[in-house]
Amino acid sequence: MNMKYLPSSTLWKGALFLFVLSVIAIHATTTLQIGLISDDYDLIAHAKEGKNLWSLHFSPFLTFLWKQTQLGTFPVFAWKLLVITFHLLNVYLVYLIAKIGLKVSLPAAILASALYATSPISMEALTWTCCAGYVLSGTWIFLTLILYERIQNLSGFLSGTLFVILQILAILTWDWGIFLFPVLGLYALTNKKSLSPLIPVSVVWSLISVWRIFSPYQTGWHENNLTTVVYNLLGAPVLGFLPQMDKTFFFSIPGYLITGIIWSLLLFGSWKNRKAASLLIAFILFTALWAIRGNPSSRYFYVPMAFLDLVLVTAIDQIPWRKGAIIGLIFFVGLQWIWMEERAQLWKMAYQESIHLSDQIALVTLRHPEKEITIVNLPESYGPPSLPLRAQFWFGGLDTLFPNIHVVKTIGSPFHWEKRQGLLTREEIKNIYKEQPIYEVVHTHHHDWRSFSFCFIRDCYPCNNNTPNWTHF
Repeated sequence: MNMKYLPSSTLWKGALFLFVLSVIAIHATTTLQIGLISDDYDLIAHAKEGKNLWSLHFSPFLTFLWKQTQLGTFPVFAWKLLVITFHLLNVYLVYLIAKIGLKVSLPAAILASALYATSPISMEALTWTCCAGYVLSGTWIFLTLILYERIQNLSGFLSGTLFVILQILAILTWDWGIFLFPVLGLYALTNKKSLSPLIPVSVVWSLISVWRIFSPYQTGWHENNLTTVVYNLLGAPVLGFLPQMDKTFFFSIPGYLITGIIWSLLLFGSWKNRKAASLLIAFILFTALWAIRGNPSSRYFYVPMAFLDLVLVTAIDQIPWRKGAIIGLIFFVGLQWIWMEERAQLWKMAYQESIHLSDQIALVTLRHPEKEITIVNLPESYGPPSLPLRAQFWFGGLDTLFPNIHVVKTIGSPFHWEKRQGLLTREEIKNIYKEQPIYEVVHTHHHDWRSFSFCFIRDCYPCNNNTPNWTHF
């Protein structure tokens, strides 16, 4: 690449150092202040009772850590340090993959790591304690790609054994480690090296996959129709790069144009570099997991966003007007830095509001010490209604803290997952829980998503103009 009009390599390395410092500062000042929330409490309770921690995921390593958290020997602060450390390691590994694997220029390699370091959609995996597995599994996958590039002097037996060890470590850390061999296999097919070192790990991976299929763990939440699957796959890159945009943007003409431009760059980068093509296929593979049997969540983007960033900088490094494109990408990294801070603050506010609601529930239980209590529309997400991927809230875990409450959801509530099963009408709630005190969670101020309050339906109608008509109770 012609470096005539670009800063020296020393300045680029200095820029990377500053970005790493910025990421550390944000995580140290924001994510370290966020404690347990939502499903975290369920995991602690399951660890105490000796149950499987997840119905969907498998992780002996994290199960061990959650048991230590329950015992008080591995506090929340230790979780945060663990995640931040592995995230910063991943940022550096992305740089190495770009420079050593894809062989892009130094500015492009540093921009790849800067894009990944400041990715706002990754904040859920970095701030929500129960999502640590996504960060840790990414480390094993990225490390495997680097080692594949550097072990050509090892014998086939030694390198094959190394890949087997990495695959086993990855799957024991978090079940998304199952992607290690497919990603490695795709990457290896684009090289001229022998594929024989991959034979042992392919056998181990096949055995693990068979066990996973027949294990009691779920393989997804629900089946999506073909239209939804295609929409999820095509929209995933633009959602990954622009998670702070309004929902309506993704269905607008500018949104479709941006989607087309992003896909054009990704396909161009894949056409110019076969290794980049393998990473784009890897991104599609990760995306297909939730596109077919689930819904988009920020944490699902943590690992595959590295592949998107790498393919994007490969394309930028090859286009004729790369000088202007690199400058534009630098500004985009700055924009991502701002968005990352906004998303970190959103999670901090969600945590603070969850504590506020917990305190209110504690007061409610004191008010009715001898009764079961019904709470209607306890929020599952937090943030502006127009935000496509809001922070998780009380999706689970509350019954662990307060076993004498029933949480029910009504049709049309703005706080819960749109496709949740078992929604009740208000008439059904009245008939089923007629002997119990009934509270509803509402916005403290009409149309203000920042805070919630409880409304005791039988005592106080209306709580505010956001409360539905419950007078028939």
